[in-house]
Amino acid sequence: MRRYLNYGKVLLVSVAFILCTGTVTFATDLVIGPEEIFFSDDADSLAGSLGYNNFDGFGTTTYGAIYGLDSASSNYAILGYRDSSGSSAAVRAEATGFGFGVLSQSENNFAVNGYSTNGPGAQFTSTSSFGVLGSSSSGTGGEFDSTSGDGLHASTLNPSAFAGYFIGKVHVTGALTKLSGSFVQPHSQDPTKELAYAFFEGPEHAIFLRGTAKMVDGKAVIETPEHFRLVAGSEGVMVQFTPRSGKSKGLAAVEVTREKIIVEELLDGNGSYDFDYFITAKRAGFEAHQPIQANTHFKADNVGRTEFESRYSGTDDMSITAMRNLLISNGILTADGKLNEETVAKLGWKVKDIELAQTRKP
Repeated sequence: MRRYLNYGKVLLVSVAFILCTGTVTFATDLVIGPEEIFFSDDADSLAGSLGYNNFDGFGTTTYGAIYGLDSASSNYAILGYRDSSGSSAAVRAEATGFGFGVLSQSENNFAVNGYSTNGPGAQFTSTSSFGVLGSSSSGTGGEFDSTSGDGLHASTLNPSAFAGYFIGKVHVTGALTKLSGSFVQPHSQDPTKELAYAFFEGPEHAIFLRGTAKMVDGKAVIETPEHFRLVAGSEGVMVQFTPRSGKSKGLAAVEVTREKIIVEELLDGNGSYDFDYFITAKRAGFEAHQPIQANTHFKADNVGRTEFESRYSGTDDMSITAMRNLLISNGILTADGKLNEETVAKLGWKVKDIELAQTRKP
């Protein structure tokens, strides 16, 4: 059953009790019990609703433990504020079974807006399903922004699970970094297996062009296509040849540019046969790339101690294991995988002692 309470201004403060400020008019007695309390806000109030369900705020009925409704243009349907230390939350929602801990809908603004000055603006945890599920019929299903930290940080300790799983195209504006990479595809003959090819990588932003051309009387000209000329830098173009004839005297690249390759047979040869070529070049605009750079990806500055250590904790993943061994080698981690306090002090890192709150029922 629902008990309706109409009120004026209400502020919810989590400091081990509930504090209501402002004018409150109750249509019935306020009873905390196995039922919902529904606040309706039709005025210029701070918060639209506060709800309790089954004594402790965990929903077990067909309704929600908390339901917020706000008809004003710039207010919050649900506002939680917390001013004490510790790991508890101003607003926490938890669902068991197949329900939602938080279900938010908006027609033209943020359905959920999380903000924090020192810690996660929002934390979503699941033991068996989605921590966050965002969907949209026409706009953006989820948006994550930050002015100084990570816009989105996703992780999993299960080596067979994914920290992020995308169905469809993914676009990254900026540099994409990774510990390792591969493409996977189904095994065409064995349904219990898949194929994983590792990326071909190097210390530069390289592009390539390969193909087959034909020598005619000991000479050939390879004209590169437009798409190659548009992305290749003017310097550092190289080419390799593989003659398709056992009578070849060998091939030489007498002129090499991003526009064309002029080829001649060695020792004044005049053979006519096919040959393969492999052309590489540096990508235009990225010629100045340096492989050794300042550490920005493996530093614990402004990161929680447990969070940093968990990134490289024991797992069967080859990438994680390789990175952990390297961090032990350079002194960032100790031999047992803990953050090295001497290195932290030497580099002047400020390690956060605040850890993510655990989502659990009290």
